[in-house]
Amino acid sequence: MIRSLVAGLSLFAFLPLAYAADERAKGTTVLSTSGFWRTHFVRGSDLVREDGGALVHVNEITPIRRTKIKGKHKKVLNKVERVISVPKLPPAEWTKPEFNDGDWGRFRGPFGFPGRRYSMRLRAGAVLLCLRGKFEVTDPARVAGLKLSLDYRGGVVVYVNGVELTRAHLPEGKLTGDTAADEYPMSAYVTPNGKRLTRLRHSKKFASHFKQRNRALTAIEVPASMLRKGVNVLAIEIHRAPAAQAMYLGNLLDKPPRYVWWPRLAATKIDLVATRPNGLVANVARPDGIQVWNHVLPRRVSAADYGDPNETVQPIRLSVPRNGVGSGQVVISSAKPFKGLRVKTSELAGPGRIAADAIQIRYGMLGGPLHEGVPTFDGLEVFPPSEVPLATHKTRGRTVTFGAVQPIWVTVRVPKDARPGDYTGKVVITAEGGKPVEVPIELRVLEYVVCDPKDFALFMGIIQSPHSVAMQYKVPFWSERHWKLIEKSFELIAQVGGDTLYIPLVRRTHLGNEHSMLRWIDKGNGKYAHDFGLVEKYLDIAVKHMGKIPVVVLYCWEPPYSVGHFGNYEPKDREILISVLDPATGKLTKAKGPAWESAECAEFWKPVMSGLRERLGKRGLAGSMMLGLAGDYKPTKAAVGAFKAAAPEAKWASHQHSFTHSLHGQPVGYVASVWGLWPSKYAWRNPIRVTRFPRNDIGKSTSLAFYSIYAEGWLGARGRYKKPTPGGYRGGIGRIGGDFWPVIKGRRGRSASIAGRYPETGWGQLKLNYATPYLLCPGRDGAIASVRFELMRQNVQEAEARAIIEDAAVLAKIKARVGKDLAARCMTLLKERTRTYSRAYGNDGPMWYASCGRRSRCEELYALAAEVAAKLGTHK
Repeated sequence: MIRSLVAGLSLFAFLPLAYAADERAKGTTVLSTSGFWRTHFVRGSDLVREDGGALVHVNEITPIRRTKIKGKHKKVLNKVERVISVPKLPPAEWTKPEFNDGDWGRFRGPFGFPGRRYSMRLRAGAVLLCLRGKFEVTDPARVAGLKLSLDYRGGVVVYVNGVELTRAHLPEGKLTGDTAADEYPMSAYVTPNGKRLTRLRHSKKFASHFKQRNRALTAIEVPASMLRKGVNVLAIEIHRAPAAQAMYLGNLLDKPPRYVWWPRLAATKIDLVATRPNGLVANVARPDGIQVWNHVLPRRVSAADYGDPNETVQPIRLSVPRNGVGSGQVVISSAKPFKGLRVKTSELAGPGRIAADAIQIRYGMLGGPLHEGVPTFDGLEVFPPSEVPLATHKTRGRTVTFGAVQPIWVTVRVPKDARPGDYTGKVVITAEGGKPVEVPIELRVLEYVVCDPKDFALFMGIIQSPHSVAMQYKVPFWSERHWKLIEKSFELIAQVGGDTLYIPLVRRTHLGNEHSMLRWIDKGNGKYAHDFGLVEKYLDIAVKHMGKIPVVVLYCWEPPYSVGHFGNYEPKDREILISVLDPATGKLTKAKGPAWESAECAEFWKPVMSGLRERLGKRGLAGSMMLGLAGDYKPTKAAVGAFKAAAPEAKWASHQHSFTHSLHGQPVGYVASVWGLWPSKYAWRNPIRVTRFPRNDIGKSTSLAFYSIYAEGWLGARGRYKKPTPGGYRGGIGRIGGDFWPVIKGRRGRSASIAGRYPETGWGQLKLNYATPYLLCPGRDGAIASVRFELMRQNVQEAEARAIIEDAAVLAKIKARVGKDLAARCMTLLKERTRTYSRAYGNDGPMWYASCGRRSRCEELYALAAEVAAKLGTHK
């Protein structure tokens, strides 16, 4: 059922196909597209045949650019020198059974992602795709009628156990990794009158044109003489075909030109079929018994996943800087439920000793997004499950049952004083009904020393929600149990260097608080005293874990109603809504403050700001005090004036589409912006703190590959707005939720977070839910890390190494100290890692990133950072 579900979805995604069903071999399927294949996906500059006949390379991210020719702007190819990306081209022996492909990605097909539409997010520049499928042969002499059918794009060469079986649409002789496939005819790109075919909706009218894009090998016989007893490998090597210039620059059939490019490299359907399967063991479904298998971190584990019975478990290989954290993952699965899961760890031995308690074991929890209708894992619980049941999912009135799958995360925290070098250890996994499985750990402790999270250069604007925590665990607000749960969230947020704290001074804000954290005590005649008790305790817990917090937002202003899209709105204020406390009974009532334009308004706020200023100052946060929360809808001059009188030194915080320097003369100190920013090669030292609000960039359903690179991408942000420094803005990520869990009933019976739950506080497209409402997950005893959180944490560490490399590449004084050669190597690495950000984005990004040699890339980054630090004498 699982295989048919996935295959059906894949088939829909890749119509139209080139083959006729009756031409393909029939029999028992040994390998198929919907099974798991080891993948190695190489990217680089795209290859284009110009109209004049020249074959040129163009930039893979922006293959076209605008230029001025004879006074007129014109689109031209953005030509570059040949670029072959990481990972490098595979070694020659990759087609052989003995080749270790443990570092390759592991994916189901189809491969190459033609997609249902040709999105601009489908990047150009796919160079080579290598696939390895494994199957067992018990007796080669008994195998008969083994045939391969393959639908593909580009050119293909097929190997069986390292020996070439066939090739098509490729030249004869020795092939290199970037050998180009045969070119497509011009009619595959354009209509008879020369207009570019841009969308799949044209596929019926121009069916013959679209059909030319698909190529096929049909029922190619695999001789028994090519097989061997034991594990056999079917290796498929797909080469890209050059694009015609018309694909990028031709006249359009219709507008707008949103979906234009189409890939000339893909493997859309693979069938290895035996008419007489004697002597063969098919590899198309979950095997019986308990398995333990490796799984790459940037790909989600789903309930439909299973291990390849033809692979042995590989070591968990980690490369971690000193004072840093690194994780690996194995999965235990079975076709039946199982109990008694236990994992034991050993110490790590090498140039020194790392104690076993430096290794943390956690267990994946279902609750991630559906992937092709299959549940996935997200939270990482510290307690092992009492039983791993069969996963189920209800869809369209029926229940689909999957396997019993349990991801196991192995996280190592390397001490700051650990000696660099290679360490080894192991974890032993046991479960009822299975034999103990020993998984080696191979840890490389790197020379570089990453700083403590509170000192991270990257700004992380993560918002904690005390109200969500109380509602999730159904505990009384501000009870001892509630405070302990809040502290669990702060402990985790601090691990990525959380830099913001929000204190609601008014009720019914976008954060979903029914009452304010500050309590007002009515003294009569419009006079109030103030209870700062909750605020002080909240500050103490946050400072305990996060240190000196750069931005403490006193949430004292809210728009009068929610806006949808960006617009130039007339400034207008909502009424001041406060929570009044009766000290005798502890009862809270709702009240309103004075009108913003009244003379009493400034006096109303002065004692509040004075009390908060004093309390922040005692905790070393006097300079962190900011007012909020402005957005596309900004406060009036009267409201800003009232706060200027009450707290003249306080800057404003703003979350908006664009960018604001000031509000009616009062400076803005922190902006989370949607527009006008993009990742920069170097900008982290700039003084203006403008962060990226990751609307639709990262969310619960976003590819894990993107979580693995997103933080580093926004270390420094370059903007189109006026900037006080040449580089750009002090970068980071702004306004994402730490623990805004789905605790209320939303539309259509679905659960939703409390962010924006009141009609006037929805904030339209700036709603917190449009990004990531929660990086953490609710566990048994409080907040726990999610897979997304852990991948972002590792990338935040990488951003710290990148920051020191940027200094060496850009700042003149530091360049002079490290030397010209080292500065040049730093700039080369920065450019490549910036390209990685774009390569990991889009439809084919996750598959590329999972096979891009992430471990070696991290080692290169940290080694260069350590070299710079040694030159500067900053390594401790």
